[in-house]
Amino acid sequence: MALIERRASIIRLAYKRAQIWESVDSRLEVSGQKAFLAAAHNEGAALSDIARELDISSSAAFRWLAYWGTGSWQLNKTRREGKGYLVTRPDPEDSRVKRVYLTERGRELVDRLVRLDEQYWSKANADPQDD
Repeated sequence: MALIERRASIIRLAYKRAQIWESVDSRLEVSGQKAFLAAAHNEGAALSDIARELDISSSAAFRWLAYWGTGSWQLNKTRREGKGYLVTRPDPEDSRVKRVYLTERGRELVDRLVRLDEQYWSKANADPQDD
């Protein structure tokens, strides 16, 4: 594959990644993507640990969790439903601590992103001499 074709292929894959995020919410900010990915990467972590990893307040992390979560939440006095990708469960040893887990829908989103990233890196790391 010529270098120009390989670059075009990589750009198409990056565009597909953007489309996946857009399918969740066309107005989703990068910080929202990061919050979801941090929760997915640290599945079972306490909400406070995710906030620390993202370097945001616990209340900001809670708002993102509500956005990605399974329940309803309120923004500017408007009630909204969570996206259904994450769920919280109480810590079995300390009921004050909430742990964050992926739902089946969340796992499907992670799988889609991982498959696309594998394609991306396969093309990005292809040896130009193989062309």
